[in-house]
Amino acid sequence: MAGRALKTLTWLVVIALIALAGLFGWGYRTFNAPGPLDEEATLVLQRGEGVLDIARSLAGAGVIDDARVFAIGVRLHRAERSLKAGEYRFPAQASMLQVMQALASGDTVVRRLTLAEGLTTQEALRVIEATDGLQGE
Repeated sequence: MAGRALKTLTWLVVIALIALAGLFGWGYRTFNAPGPLDEEATLVLQRGEGVLDIARSLAGAGVIDDARVFAIGVRLHRAERSLKAGEYRFPAQASMLQVMQALASGDTVVRRLTLAEGLTTQEALRVIEATDGLQGE
């Protein structure tokens, strides 16, 4: 009877290992596969967001398909502390790996604004308010 239990346990362990390997393979392919974006997209990530918050923001904006896979992939790459806040532009079909690398590089969108010398505060504020992509007061 003990031999039969050992054989059953061995089979259960083998099946669990095969399932785990399959799950890992699926996650790896998903993390490296082209993403869902049909065209370039821009997204602002706020300071203080954790990996799961960032992943949810990316998924909500359609940059990635699965927030959990992204969060797990970032943790497996040990990159959770290197992700930086800011405004990012993601190319069409960027993979989760490419998105992670962009966030880790800190290569954010740079917006330039030129104010002519001699403008009044009111005129300068109107120029700033009319500038595309700027937010806040």
